[in-house]
Amino acid sequence: MSRNSGGTYSLPAGNPVVSGTLISSTVQNSTMNDIATALTQSIASTGVTTPTANLPMGNFRHTGVGSATAQACYASVTDVQNGTLVSLSAVAGADTITATAPFTVAAYAGGQAFRFLAVAPNTGSVTINISGLGAKSVTKSGNLTLGVGDIVAGQIVEIVYDGTQFQMLNARPAASTVVTLSAFTASGTYTPIAGMSYCVVHMVGGGGSGEYATAVFSAADIGASKAVTIGAGGAVNSAGGTTSLGALLTAVGGQATLGLSFAGGLGGTGGTGSGLHVPGGSGENGSTSNAAPQAIGGSGGASFFGGGGRGGSGGVDDGRPGLAYGSGGGGNGFVSATLSAAGAGAPGTIVIYEYL
Repeated sequence: MSRNSGGTYSLPAGNPVVSGTLISSTVQNSTMNDIATALTQSIASTGVTTPTANLPMGNFRHTGVGSATAQACYASVTDVQNGTLVSLSAVAGADTITATAPFTVAAYAGGQAFRFLAVAPNTGSVTINISGLGAKSVTKSGNLTLGVGDIVAGQIVEIVYDGTQFQMLNARPAASTVVTLSAFTASGTYTPIAGMSYCVVHMVGGGGSGEYATAVFSAADIGASKAVTIGAGGAVNSAGGTTSLGALLTAVGGQATLGLSFAGGLGGTGGTGSGLHVPGGSGENGSTSNAAPQAIGGSGGASFFGGGGRGGSGGVDDGRPGLAYGSGGGGNGFVSATLSAAGAGAPGTIVIYEYL
């Protein structure tokens, strides 16, 4: 036996030889065979021998270690610091991403972690196919689908496989803060900012007193963009127009009243879309006196954003237009046979708070 259980090598019996004595061939051959066995059991510097048990290092280190070239290699500190073991290459695509793992990967496995440099912003849900192993969904906060712009060009994306999909570790949190406010006072198009997760919409129809509506919409609800229609303020004796955000949400304009009527107009109601709908306020009734004769027009109905214009009292004292978005104009009045003009309603508006 060339080594004991502690790994110490001891020469076989007959050693050491004594000077001046005849060396026994039996002792010599036994010694050489024992040494040969011990050398065979040792690890050759050329790497041609394979250990048959664990090699305790006794708190010592392997130094001068080269970079890993396969999964079976152990990692050097350089490999870990440089991210060599988890960095994907040949990355392509925005929503359907393909990439190559640093080493041959036989199959996806729970706990596998990778990172890559994104080449384009995503426009919706994302999948990734690593080394041709098959496309897997990329999610955030568990199994939530990525929103538009959750990945941006030039971003380092970190993903971990959970056994079903890759979860993006550095996605924006689901609960976040408002980053921008968009206000529309004229019809146009609403295009969400990159990475918008959800938005809160406030709107009023045109005055007369326009209906107020508010709702929350996800990035998927909005899509790439939505048409914005701002309800026009009603001219004298005309109803206000309907304000809308695509087909998601509408707020109806306030109703008109007949000329020379002392009854205030009714606020808008009947808008569509989920969320909160609040009817616009009714206009105030006017008053009359047969003694003068004189009539004072009623004030315009109030909207969510403020009160309507006051009524005219005849002559040159015209009814005031609605100033707050969606408010009604004041009614006309007269003194004797002199009529004053009625005020027009104010246009509606849409205000959108966007969150990442």
